[in-house]
Amino acid sequence: MLPDLILIPAGSFTMGHPAHSDATPQHQLDLGAFKIGKYPVTNAEFAEFIAAGGYQNEIHWTTIGWRWRESRHVTEPGFLDDPQFNAAKQPVVGVSWYEAVAFCDWLGEKYSRRFRLPSEAEWEKAARGATDARAFPWGD
Repeated sequence: MLPDLILIPAGSFTMGHPAHSDATPQHQLDLGAFKIGKYPVTNAEFAEFIAAGGYQNEIHWTTIGWRWRESRHVTEPGFLDDPQFNAAKQPVVGVSWYEAVAFCDWLGEKYSRRFRLPSEAEWEKAARGATDARAFPWGD
């Protein structure tokens, strides 16, 4: 099933957190509009990628990602066999950046549209909610 996407409108937001001295200082950042998945990818959704041969089809992987997968003999996400984390509607866990990128490429092929991971700034803007300078979407 095509993932539910929500539109994050264009505009500025305050990126960063004042309490984390090891992070880039807070600053205003302007981003164009983008869409992001409304919900995390579930085990059931990721299982479709596995069943479709996603771990055996190099075409969906970056060159470095495929080398990483082969060198570690990765054939599924970590914790897939752990009942604490593998319910169908739970978010998939134990997925590397390489696996997530391959999943996005496979999903794009399946639905004939482009899917990608959000940038750090896009993720933070979407997670913050309102465009004010609150530390968290629910407040400080």
